[in-house]
Amino acid sequence: ASIIENAQLVDETLTRSADLENIVQASYDLSTMLEEDTILSTVAVHMSNAARAEGYRIFQWKPEEDTLILLEEDVVGAKPSGITAVSVTKNSQLKQVLNEETVYTAVFSAQDTPLLPAPEWGDNNQAHATAIVPILVSDELTALVQIIYRRQQPLNQREKQLLSALANQASSALETARIFTETYEREQFYNALGIVSMAINFTLERET
Repeated sequence: ASIIENAQLVDETLTRSADLENIVQASYDLSTMLEEDTILSTVAVHMSNAARAEGYRIFQWKPEEDTLILLEEDVVGAKPSGITAVSVTKNSQLKQVLNEETVYTAVFSAQDTPLLPAPEWGDNNQAHATAIVPILVSDELTALVQIIYRRQQPLNQREKQLLSALANQASSALETARIFTETYEREQFYNALGIVSMAINFTLERET
């Protein structure tokens, strides 16, 4: 029994070490990024690796249209979905998941109707498991990362916590990127205003 317990302890230690390494690497990767699309792509890759998944989809949330817009899709072994947007208006369960703003996981058989379009694997089997991870900026839903994997079991609590931690990192990086963009655009505006003002003053001086 002690040998089995020791083996389990070693396995848990290695898993936690891998989780910590993933979080640290994600933090490092995101620390210098200021493009929102790049931030979302990077964190989606880390989430996919953390869940040992086949891939991911990234959606942008458009609250005024009650619609998710597909930004990126990368699922190994699956055909391109062909979707561009997913309406949430008539999907009460998906709307509830978005409102709860927490990591949602589920397993779908080929006969089930999933919350988001099912992947089409090469063997035409649409059975899959998924994790839906909301990305918030200033407490507002901004994007959604869908993690897709073929094994027929939901993520455990540790894996869900890891996805939440990565989502929080993405939120911080996106907020920093937006602050930088707003500051840069404001500086550009005032610089342009100063140039126009100088040009006007120069013209008035020449006319007097």
